[in-house]
Amino acid sequence: MSITIDYFFNYDRSLPQLAEEINLQMGCLLTPYQRSRDDYFCRLLGMEFDLDTHTLINDGELDFETYRFQIGIRTAFPEADFRPIQLSVMACAVYALHLRLGITGILVFDVQRLLARYHVKPGPNQESYLFDEVSNEFVQFPKHINDLMTRMPHNSLGPAWEEPTIKLLESEGKRIEIPGKNNV
Repeated sequence: MSITIDYFFNYDRSLPQLAEEINLQMGCLLTPYQRSRDDYFCRLLGMEFDLDTHTLINDGELDFETYRFQIGIRTAFPEADFRPIQLSVMACAVYALHLRLGITGILVFDVQRLLARYHVKPGPNQESYLFDEVSNEFVQFPKHINDLMTRMPHNSLGPAWEEPTIKLLESEGKRIEIPGKNNV
């Protein structure tokens, strides 16, 4: 089972140009995945980090069609031990994209739960700041990460999230190895 946290946004350049900008501003190395210029990929802090042009359709408050690009961080089961930092890493990436490229958009858990909707809003001194409509607050760290954590499904970033799947597979006689635990 995989857990994804994705950011949907717009940018006025092509996907390859955007990948170059993100690499430059965030210090990562997004490269074409399997030589496709439509999907960029790298490992970021042990997790899968990818960028592409998405094709999702709107779903309630998730207005995917408003946005052209999707950047996401994914932890597959073998990388599940990285899940406790997954949301924090993505929140920092969102903030960096805003500071360096002026990007705003929506942050979504597993393509089904809105975590944050960002835009720029004037603050008390009339300077512009990143604002989250879901919390109705300006983004300030570390409080924003704590707010995001409260919007996550219970245990979604911990090992308990996998337990139903593990039990089902074990009942079918399949051996399950949990990352970071001694498996016997």
